[in-house]
Amino acid sequence: MLARPVLLHLSRFTVLYLALACTAFTLAVYYPGYMSTDSVLQFKAARQGVTNNNNPPMMSYVWRLMDKIIPGPAGMLILQVSMFWLSLAAIAYTVTDSNLVRSAIVVGSGFLPPIFGLIGTIWKDVGMHSFYLAAVALSLAAHRYGKLKLVFGSVAALWLGASYRHNGMAAAFPLIVMNAAISVPLFQARYPLQAAALARRRLGLPVVVGGTLLFTGLLYETTEFVNRAGVADSQLWQFMVIHDLAGISVDQGVILLPPETTGGTIGIKELRGIYVGEHVSSVFSPPVRKFLGAADQTSDLALSPMEDTKKLFRAWVAAVLHHPGSYLHHRSLLAARLLVLKKGTPWAPFLTGIDENEFHIAFPKSALNTAVMGWLVRCAFHTWFYSAWIYHVLLIGFLVLGWAAPFRYGTFMQLSALSGILYAMSNLALAGSADFRYNMWAIGCCCLCFALAAGGFAPRGGHAP
Repeated sequence: MLARPVLLHLSRFTVLYLALACTAFTLAVYYPGYMSTDSVLQFKAARQGVTNNNNPPMMSYVWRLMDKIIPGPAGMLILQVSMFWLSLAAIAYTVTDSNLVRSAIVVGSGFLPPIFGLIGTIWKDVGMHSFYLAAVALSLAAHRYGKLKLVFGSVAALWLGASYRHNGMAAAFPLIVMNAAISVPLFQARYPLQAAALARRRLGLPVVVGGTLLFTGLLYETTEFVNRAGVADSQLWQFMVIHDLAGISVDQGVILLPPETTGGTIGIKELRGIYVGEHVSSVFSPPVRKFLGAADQTSDLALSPMEDTKKLFRAWVAAVLHHPGSYLHHRSLLAARLLVLKKGTPWAPFLTGIDENEFHIAFPKSALNTAVMGWLVRCAFHTWFYSAWIYHVLLIGFLVLGWAAPFRYGTFMQLSALSGILYAMSNLALAGSADFRYNMWAIGCCCLCFALAAGGFAPRGGHAP
């Protein structure tokens, strides 16, 4: 008598228990969490106070809270890993009723090497990914179960995710549209008289479009305010612009940089020696040139930001407009490495521990961790799993497929694909290095599209939501 209710319960919540098991396994592999130099700096800001926005302060604010609950990186690891797996489980539970398909979605998406190799690192890219995945999970649940309050939860997760990275809004906009598309029928069902009045006046579409754009602007402004309030502006855009100008100058064979950035001592020959197209640090930081493979690894020459930012921006615009081919050539060097066009050559595909830090936090190696990292090394350098360009091509395919075929979640598939594509485009245009982690959300969106496709086609005579 007792066994039957238990079996029914396990059958209904199989994917939940699977996600909890995956969470426990991930924590066992990565506990207390990998930390790079960037992670250490954000942890220091969490404990000692944020002074600049070189890294978005939001992550340090969240870390400060988690550090009070579980000191060190462990609290952040538990937060992002549990949110990741439970969001995957919620998405799988919502889009299909088959436990086998649900399990395949969770295991296939979560243990995909480029994803699993990153989720144990306390990085803003991983945090943004987890929050955005939670936002999609809440959006899909709101759509399926008709709960408007879940849309508000999705919006909160979107806001946190967008605050985690300077270019997070590029990925957020399609997800905002997703919430708007879900909210319209829910509003019509809850407030039929008001919806009918808007329809009679033909104001429905203008209100939805205007509201979406207004909310997008509000989301952007509030995330910018939180990440700028009370801290020094690092003006990271200057480093990207100067790197672009250096690349254009090298290609053209003439210095196009303002004299203030070169100190008047760097000619085209010297610039060629210190310039590496794949990484912005090559022209600013002499110590890293040996690692980056610069032509001149002994020079202590370096470019520097300038006070007259308007002059710098005008110089960049002029160089791009007059030499678009050189600009695209410079950007293509980074893009080729970021997209891993050559199999087995990802740039920093994952971290392998905790960098040296003043807090004396070290990573305790284990047999499980060693085995998993060995598997990831083989996947990264001997398989196509880390060829990021494949996932981007698939995203374009899903964008078309969601429009051409009557999938039950076709619109959501298109918006998810668009989120990944826009985020990838922002990195190709703005990134200062070819770090593989910048591909994480695009790859995650690819997995999300597969999950939505598993929801099947809309019923005959029905329509895709």
